[in-house]
Amino acid sequence: MLALVLVALVAGRSEATDRWRWPLVGAVSHGFERPASAWGAGHRGIDIAAGVGAAVRSPVAGVVTFVGDVAGRGVVVISTPYDEDITLEPLEPAVIQGDLVETNDAIGFLRSGHDGGTALHFGVRLHGAYIDPLTLLPEQPRVVIYDSRLISW
Repeated sequence: MLALVLVALVAGRSEATDRWRWPLVGAVSHGFERPASAWGAGHRGIDIAAGVGAAVRSPVAGVVTFVGDVAGRGVVVISTPYDEDITLEPLEPAVIQGDLVETNDAIGFLRSGHDGGTALHFGVRLHGAYIDPLTLLPEQPRVVIYDSRLISW
């Protein structure tokens, strides 16, 4: 008899800290591109594909320092005691400025309007400089299929 077992594995990145979590689960549709100069072209974060209305969670503990529309898109900024500023947009926010959030707290719902309409933009500044958020995040869970015929008891 053939038995297949599905197992969700979570493998951490060596650079990731236990403080960080994904704001939502989805594929990275646009990666980080460091600009050549402070005002140069680039992509100062990552875009995570997801459906409009998807719940967005705080990727790290901190205080909400900004909630509002920027260029017609809802933006939430969370600041940490480690001099990190996290930007998430476009959101329908569920937090207000001054709220303290823990890692994985619900902070809003994804709106349309970014990267073809269905992506969350997630940016991180450390000491005022943009960094690649992927260096802080654990890998997302992935499904691995095991074939029991390969296991000898």
